[in-house]
Amino acid sequence: MEDLIAGVSMAALDTENRRRLTTAVYGARKDYKLEGMFEWEEKWFSSDLPAPPAKILLGGAGSGREIHHLSRLGYRIVAFDPVPSFVHHGIGRLQPNQCEAFLVGSFEDLASPSKEAARAFENDVKDLSPYDAVVCGWGSFTHIGTDVQRISLLKQFKKVCPNGPVLLSFWMRGEDAEIRKGRAWKLGWKIGRLLANQMDAIEPPNPGDWFLGNAGFGHFFTLEEIKELAATTGYELSRSPGGTYIGTFPHATLRPAG
Repeated sequence: MEDLIAGVSMAALDTENRRRLTTAVYGARKDYKLEGMFEWEEKWFSSDLPAPPAKILLGGAGSGREIHHLSRLGYRIVAFDPVPSFVHHGIGRLQPNQCEAFLVGSFEDLASPSKEAARAFENDVKDLSPYDAVVCGWGSFTHIGTDVQRISLLKQFKKVCPNGPVLLSFWMRGEDAEIRKGRAWKLGWKIGRLLANQMDAIEPPNPGDWFLGNAGFGHFFTLEEIKELAATTGYELSRSPGGTYIGTFPHATLRPAG
């Protein structure tokens, strides 16, 4: 059934509606308000972040797991998440001076601030800059809908954090591997094309794009895609994802090239 829903959703919904649905999926997940850090996150942060009291822009912050961890280490933090209930829950749990600002906003808002609310969010992020590092929290980079938005976002990061690292966490697949699409997905895709009433205009999705019932829309990256994103936006890959990810999660660190 989920394959059928995935096919319908990916064919019938544009990028903005996919983003809204993903935000709604996460907003309904009370179990996502987790406590504590994973071991791989602690090792990653201690290895790749500049020393405190560096100032960090933290995106996809959920309800504040990373805020509590990083503030205890002495970092200054500006955080944001697209799910209002997460942000409101997180703000209610913060102690004074743990976070300079906890904003409601998405990566897409920062990458393409075309609407008034998005522009206000972008202005807040810029007004609180510069930052010494950027962290895209657990799996969050995977939910940015298109390569155009990913490139635009990384260029925005370069503006507000010109000299620091960018830490990305995402889903991953093997090189040139396409997410399995069985008969149910193909049927869903056909239904979605009919619902969209633009059968000749819709193009097949990127091979790594997918929909998960408990996580919304996302993109499974290959290593080459991460390398290309870095090169296109003036970064170099200083920590490369790889391996089987047993006990860890795909992540990478970008640093300004040169």
